[in-house]
Amino acid sequence: MTLHRHAACALVSLGLALLPASSDAAPPGASSDLAAGEGVLTLLDYLGAGRDRADRFVRREELATGHDISGALARARRACVRIEVQYNRRGSDYQAFTASGVLVDGGRRVLTAGHALADLPDHVVRITLTDGRTFDAKEVSSRYEVFASGSEDWGLLELLAPASESVPSIEVASPAAGDLAFVLGYPADLGLTPEGVIAPSASRDNTPLDPLVFVGRVRSAAPLDLDPVAGCVPLGGASGAPVVNERGELLGVFVSVSQATSAGHVRQSYQAARVDALDRSGASQRPDAMP
Repeated sequence: MTLHRHAACALVSLGLALLPASSDAAPPGASSDLAAGEGVLTLLDYLGAGRDRADRFVRREELATGHDISGALARARRACVRIEVQYNRRGSDYQAFTASGVLVDGGRRVLTAGHALADLPDHVVRITLTDGRTFDAKEVSSRYEVFASGSEDWGLLELLAPASESVPSIEVASPAAGDLAFVLGYPADLGLTPEGVIAPSASRDNTPLDPLVFVGRVRSAAPLDLDPVAGCVPLGGASGAPVVNERGELLGVFVSVSQATSAGHVRQSYQAARVDALDRSGASQRPDAMP
């Protein structure tokens, strides 16, 4: 079988300047050359350093507040999913977009970014849970308007799982300015193995793979915008990832990263579609169907 994958597009900026050349010990899977201060900063290095920074931030925040953020994020992770939109199918060969998503409505549905749902003929959507189980899904509704705010970029899928399957879900909450927020996604189709190694999901079919964590703080609740706080900047493939608060409740789905430059200063922010404000009953609306 031949498989060609590429991550669902999001407006991203790597922001490699956030990582010093003399970073912490190389994460699992990273280039050993970095230990000597040489070599190329690979994607695994970048995401591994970001993961370590996010983990340290969570530990410090737990010590300062007494809140069990790690436990809340662990519960939220169980509702995360990897999304694969397969197209150009010819027998066992196909191409695919990948994205992230989250189980809602008792596990019956999946929320993701609207731009992650490819408007292609004869495409198939596959959903993989963090425990490795994989199910088909069908699109229920979506909204995606080019150059609109994050609130106009969301998609809803129905999980085609047998009734006998026990599937996790997540509770929804409303965001408030100043709240901590955590993006739980699979950037570049990568996630964490049970051993803590960053690995591609293509090589982990039907095996557990957790999402990576990116830390932000709610700057604006409507529309839902986050200021980066710790870790690295999410990459394509994290589109549709759940944005949760420190209690593990769902605030929205991640859609993009924007960057503004003023007087030599660079400011990045994360955009998301608020979940509590979504109209899940509307018909699908794609860019080519817009007036």
